[in-house]
Amino acid sequence: MATLEKIANSIPSQGGREIGYYLREKAEAVAGGNDIIEVGSWLGAGTAQLCLGIIAGEKDITLHVYDRFIVNATEVKKALKQGLKLKKNQNTLPIVKKYIVNFKCNVEFNKGYVSDIYDYTGNEIGLYVDDASKKKESFDNAMNIFKPHFIPDETILILMDYFYFEWREKEGPDYQFNYMQNNPEFEFIERILPDPSAAAFIYRGIK
Repeated sequence: MATLEKIANSIPSQGGREIGYYLREKAEAVAGGNDIIEVGSWLGAGTAQLCLGIIAGEKDITLHVYDRFIVNATEVKKALKQGLKLKKNQNTLPIVKKYIVNFKCNVEFNKGYVSDIYDYTGNEIGLYVDDASKKKESFDNAMNIFKPHFIPDETILILMDYFYFEWREKEGPDYQFNYMQNNPEFEFIERILPDPSAAAFIYRGIK
């Protein structure tokens, strides 16, 4: 496990490594037979941490990962600062698979934009991790697809961009925040530090 931890902590990250302890803890706690959703993997830092939690929990759980896996200009700069050279429009899925090849974790990768996800056929969802759906179209679609599979009083949501709007004036990043604030099906648990944007919720369902 120590070798896997070293690999996980070496992957370039936009938050997944920073709150890795939390991702691992919640993944380990997911009940066997339920699955985990990760929306927004980038290079797999969070994916690896979730796998570590699944491995530690020793349960039959599939991790469903959704990402466009295409590099934009900003991500080229972010990766380079962390020692990895990427090219704009590069397909990153092979890179992610290479990073986690030694993790004995059942992962299903789904390549495409969040707003284009049209179906989910996995098990009930014990943990939902979202680092991609900041705006209305993508977050609404994610909720429409995945929320019917959430388990009342059990499913944990980790929204890694929940407080992102606090330092961005650009229109759109507060949509996720407003959605959750106005939806009594979700109960706020806590802000996840040291990432200033991340927050955790529990799904309570319709009472």
